[in-house]
Amino acid sequence: MSKSGGNPEEREAIAVSLDIAKAFGMVLKKALFFRLLKEKCRWIGPATSILCWPGWRVLSRLSLTTLMTHVLVNMQITLSRIHNTMSQTQMLADAAAVTVISYLLALPLALLIEYPAVQLYKAVVDISSRKETENHTSVKSKQL
Repeated sequence: MSKSGGNPEEREAIAVSLDIAKAFGMVLKKALFFRLLKEKCRWIGPATSILCWPGWRVLSRLSLTTLMTHVLVNMQITLSRIHNTMSQTQMLADAAAVTVISYLLALPLALLIEYPAVQLYKAVVDISSRKETENHTSVKSKQL
């Protein structure tokens, strides 16, 4: 083995394994954090009252629809500029405006399209699983 740390394949394998270990560690830390947060929401304090606010659940349910509308809103706001120069406060105002507008557009889209589609899917899957269960039990009863 040379002083450089081995052949390139070995170094690459070590780097990949370290990346996997880091990713696993990050996932584990996040899972632990959210588990502790769920248990500690019973405590009263300024940090837990902010982190345990029930409105976060609504915003998290809108996240997929917001993600889809975010790109369109962002392009509309940023491409409507005549000048290409921006200050830091203008960028911050644009980021806040894009976020608020994206969530406001996501709410009716989610209520009118996404949630009814999810309910329809659940109803179809439930009906098909019931039919499969009935067919399966009727075949078994005939075999007996």
